[in-house]
Amino acid sequence: MLRSALRTHLQAPKLSYRQYARNPRPSSPLSSRPPRKEVYLLKPRSLINIFLKHSPHPSLALITPALTPPLEQGSSDDANSQGDNEWLHIVQAPNLASALDHVDHILSTEAAQSQSPSPASVLPTWVVFSVLSKPPSTAYEAFAATLLALNHPQASHELFPLVHLLSAYWLANFALYAPLHSVVLRLIYAKNEPQSLHVALMLRILAQVKPANELQPMMALLLDVATRRHLDLGVRTYRAILENPATTGYIAKKVEQHMEARGYSPNLSHSHAFVRIYGLAGKRTVAARFWRRIRHGEYYGRKAEYVNDSRSQALLLEGTLRASKKPKQVSLYIKYLLKTTARADPTVRQSDQTPMLPGPSGIPKKVFMAALRVMANNLRIPSRHLLSILRSGLESLGGGTKRLWCYSVVIKGLLKRAEYDEAAGLLGEIWEERDKFSAPETTVAVEALTMAGRPDAAFRLLLSLVPERDIATGTSRLGPGDNGVLLPRTYAPAAKTIDTHAVNSFMVSLLRIGRLDAVFFIWDTMPRLFRVEPDSVSLAIVLKAARYARKNEGALQVAIADFGLGRVLPRKAQAAHEDWTKLGKDEAKTALQALLATDNKRTGTAFWRGERAGAVALRIASEVLTTNWPELRGFTAPFQAVRRNAGEQATSPMSDLLHSFASHPGDDAPVEAAHGHLYHEEQRLYFGIVPEDDMFRAWFDLLAEEDGAAQIPLILTWMRYLKVRPSRDTLATALVHWGEVTFEGPWIQRLRGGESQYIKLLKWVTKWVGRENVPGRNDTQKALMRVKWFRELGQFRAKRVADIAKERFNL
Repeated sequence: MLRSALRTHLQAPKLSYRQYARNPRPSSPLSSRPPRKEVYLLKPRSLINIFLKHSPHPSLALITPALTPPLEQGSSDDANSQGDNEWLHIVQAPNLASALDHVDHILSTEAAQSQSPSPASVLPTWVVFSVLSKPPSTAYEAFAATLLALNHPQASHELFPLVHLLSAYWLANFALYAPLHSVVLRLIYAKNEPQSLHVALMLRILAQVKPANELQPMMALLLDVATRRHLDLGVRTYRAILENPATTGYIAKKVEQHMEARGYSPNLSHSHAFVRIYGLAGKRTVAARFWRRIRHGEYYGRKAEYVNDSRSQALLLEGTLRASKKPKQVSLYIKYLLKTTARADPTVRQSDQTPMLPGPSGIPKKVFMAALRVMANNLRIPSRHLLSILRSGLESLGGGTKRLWCYSVVIKGLLKRAEYDEAAGLLGEIWEERDKFSAPETTVAVEALTMAGRPDAAFRLLLSLVPERDIATGTSRLGPGDNGVLLPRTYAPAAKTIDTHAVNSFMVSLLRIGRLDAVFFIWDTMPRLFRVEPDSVSLAIVLKAARYARKNEGALQVAIADFGLGRVLPRKAQAAHEDWTKLGKDEAKTALQALLATDNKRTGTAFWRGERAGAVALRIASEVLTTNWPELRGFTAPFQAVRRNAGEQATSPMSDLLHSFASHPGDDAPVEAAHGHLYHEEQRLYFGIVPEDDMFRAWFDLLAEEDGAAQIPLILTWMRYLKVRPSRDTLATALVHWGEVTFEGPWIQRLRGGESQYIKLLKWVTKWVGRENVPGRNDTQKALMRVKWFRELGQFRAKRVADIAKERFNL
């Protein structure tokens, strides 16, 4: 009664696909597995049908012609009112490209007759929905259709959620994560709060596409909105989220919190998913809690006997063992399972034989692999013991993917122990099987080769896994004023064994061995070399590399770059300032091979594209955000700094007082100067970058090094708008750098009669994240130690490891 009354009060439509866990349907006997209601994949047609069924607004009848193409002439009163057949050409277009061409022609014709035409004044609403219902063939078509729909204000506020859902469907299917994040924010920030139907459908769209880490913050954001606004999601929405392979323990916790807030009890399917997700996340206590609920039948629904069979128990055991952090936990847990099985099984209970742990040959493969992962992650276990365990289990594993997986786990463990020679030697044992490497195994192999002093071999390994066949891309116009913007190639299907994570691992390893020039080169040529697009981790790596590059700067080099004296240098000296973004695929491949050659003794560089690396990295970071989220350009810094950098100490208290009263109109210059500079030259849009916490922490560090700490309040404002939840480490880093340019003496604060800019920002942060999430003393001390260590660091020279003999790899 309470839930029905609440739904009536909120005027939220009841979801037709919702399956209440308290009303299980009777079915087959308990000995068989109960049937499960399938979570049907959403399509544009089904999205429109669901929306039409639940929305009471009469204007929704206007989009009915979009559901039944081809449209007969005269079947729509709205079409007849136009007096011609121009809308019929759009609706009856065979594909989206043809429909967009017709739209472009109509807008161009209207532009010649009117001074300020807009899609809203030209196109009817039902025509826009007809365009959105056509499947795009390229990422450009999906992006162009989304722009057309989102910039069509003629649609009433009841239709805006449907526009967002259809746009999100195509953007998610083409991995355009940055525009997708913008669509989710627009749905949340809408004047009319989204209803249960809107949030549930958006979550199902995000959960049914290809798993990606970039989707997790958006799902967490929508789950928080549903919990805070008391919106029902439905059991099928829960299942769609929990059965997604990319779902993390953080998302599972959000789902569990929403279930508790809405009074749901997890059913058997949910409990199985919780064990798997929490096990992978390393939360052993929570995973074991759900496992005990399944064994004791403490889940909603009728009790199925198949849960107690050996196969089901093995799956639960595998998920729970992954959550263990120490080998002792694994041993104790297996003993616990044997004891509980002995109590439950009457034949074992009546036997006099005490349950014993199986020997090495009798341990199931999955149990051995889970225990091996635990031992590899535990740095207290010596490497020789880890290698002996691997050798003892190879006979039972045999060949195939399980053997390669075990090798990669042990190699990763050796890399964590900084034993690069041993890791490279172990990689040599499976080097002949490198064609069978999966994406995680390729990532580990690339890291091992690079840290062993063979980045050229790591690069050749990555290239060998990229398809030789070029993937075609289309060129089209983003608008009437743009001229042939070329989209990245990676929006087409990429290789199976290489992804952005593998390239990021390569960049991190190059950073650790001091090859900053190679890091910058890979950023500029990543789409052409590897057919993958950078993500937020890639941008964070570049920001960190630019920060370390500051240590390599010399006074003469800085003067040459800042004053544009590079033109007077000899031709050989100018080669270092070549624009890598204009290189073709073959040219970029040859250039990077020469850069990573073993006889190349370069260890680092302070410049990128002929400029200081820090300035270029800051320009790229600001341009990525302001291009994907143009509304950020209207934000201003809420607080002002007293001085521009920590080294600009005042000569007297009166000087500090003058700075505190004076404004700094140039504080926004580093961000504003980037507008309209970079992307028109490179023609790269970086749709795969969704900002995360680590990226902003690297941004704050680089701002402090580049005398741009005054920009920290503005960047924090961007974080708040983008719904990026900052960690305590990130906030502590921002506050430490901000304090260096805002702290004033007590006499000046007393004279000004107000709070310092530091205290104002601290109160603003407290209001944003809550008092419990504000950095404490330990967090601030940790951030101070990081800043101190970096500033006391001399010229960046990473520890290089001796090269491994070529014959070991047979390269």
